[in-house]
Amino acid sequence: MPDELKVIDNQFHVKEFYELKGQVTAFRELFEFQLGALREIIEANFKAIALSTDKALAANDRRLEGMDEFRQSLKDQAATFITRKDFDAQHERVKEDIQKLEISRAEMDAKADQKGVDTKFLAQQKSTNRLFIVAVVAIAISLLAMAVDYFKVPKIVYVPQPKIEQTK
Repeated sequence: MPDELKVIDNQFHVKEFYELKGQVTAFRELFEFQLGALREIIEANFKAIALSTDKALAANDRRLEGMDEFRQSLKDQAATFITRKDFDAQHERVKEDIQKLEISRAEMDAKADQKGVDTKFLAQQKSTNRLFIVAVVAIAISLLAMAVDYFKVPKIVYVPQPKIEQTK
């Protein structure tokens, strides 16, 4: 019997071996499939990273070109500005001209004031005379109105009396 058991035992192990071999093969195929899918994902990610890096570099280059143009325009503009030394010299001349004009204006105003004082005084005098005449006329009219009111004769108005009948 022991020989029979050995044969049965060997057959059982062979059967078990083939089952395990089938499972290992299935796992290997599954592993290779998942490994291939993972490689594809990694390659797609690398391509996306490379594409986004290229786009970012292009955008950065455009931004830097714009900054360079702006910087150049500032240099061109600064080249047209007047220097501080030239400005101070011209500013002093302008201040002197303004002072001369102010003095000239003051002299002209003083001369005009001397001539205008007489004219203004006469105009004021005429205006005062007119006001005085208007005031005198107003007082005269009000006195006349008061006199008329004082000497006014009262009118007698006859109002007939109603007859009262006597009742007997």
